[in-house]
Amino acid sequence: MYQVKSLSKPVRSVSEPQPDSPVAATVPLRHCPSPRNIYMFNLAVRVRALTHPPPTAYLRTLPAIRERCGRVHALTQNGALQYFDYHPDKEHDAAAFCVDIIKRDFGTDFAAIPPHGLWRHLDAGRPRVHPLIEQWKASPNPPDDKEVTRRPVDLPPVSVLLDAGAGSAWSYTENNSGKTFSRSEDLGVASIAMFEQGFFSGDSSNPHQVDAEGLARITVSKVASAMQVSDMNPMVGLEGRTSLLANLSKALKANTMYFGDSACPGNLVDFLEADAISDANGVRQVHIFALWTALIDGLTPIWPATHTSLGGISRGDVWPCDALKAHAAASAPEGDELVPFHKLTGWMTYSLVEPIEKILG
Repeated sequence: MYQVKSLSKPVRSVSEPQPDSPVAATVPLRHCPSPRNIYMFNLAVRVRALTHPPPTAYLRTLPAIRERCGRVHALTQNGALQYFDYHPDKEHDAAAFCVDIIKRDFGTDFAAIPPHGLWRHLDAGRPRVHPLIEQWKASPNPPDDKEVTRRPVDLPPVSVLLDAGAGSAWSYTENNSGKTFSRSEDLGVASIAMFEQGFFSGDSSNPHQVDAEGLARITVSKVASAMQVSDMNPMVGLEGRTSLLANLSKALKANTMYFGDSACPGNLVDFLEADAISDANGVRQVHIFALWTALIDGLTPIWPATHTSLGGISRGDVWPCDALKAHAAASAPEGDELVPFHKLTGWMTYSLVEPIEKILG
């Protein structure tokens, strides 16, 4: 059994400092530089870097999101924001509204509420992921559970990159059901159809996978055809989506520690397995820290070079907040006004936890 353990304490997972940095120098590297030892070295570096991490490294962590958003909320409580007012007396009403919607959809069976992940998008209108898994298991030469897990783990990175707003004019008609989907969320229906067709695979013997070779072959015209884009059915951001898939190919090739020699996102299962620790009941636990680090570090090449940088490193989904800057202390360090969100990486993290726990758990 596998469980992905979430953060229970605000542990900062920061990116690897440069080899000549004071932090790196305090951590001895074992003589045998195997992938496992390199990972453990990086982990040790991250733990030792908690006191004064570089600004960019800190802003790529989960605790940084909470800390910076917490500071913005504190300004809100003091009426110090530019565009929003805070009414604490309305919090109860907002919470009651959310509870009413939950009870409307699930009654009091709160355990039946599904995880917030991409699986919901892929199953829009009808189940698709589970029947596909059952198809693999029922094949004449069925894959083992680990391989069955790798395949659904392959899918979220490409689907998340395709899953941006498509505009109000685009729609997708599913061949199997004849149903038409037009909401932004229903891009997931198109992406799982592409996955089943082997669109992302460079291995004809295994079409149900995503790999760097297959992604490198993708063109704008191929994406347009697969997503049924035409003059009568236009999609916003088609070129940008295709570019992100090409960048994903480069990221997979560049980070074999996370994605293996075959450069597949599903090889994250093997990377996480190496970090798993069995508890007294035999349940193998993996800290969310390991998965987040693999995604935030391993997928850095995806993001466009036009993104602003800090310390020579692309910031990613990190943005300045004028209110923080206006109330910053004179001695505030560089980047103190920046607020990280890492929305797509967070969405991808949620989406990878679910198949790992459901299939291997």
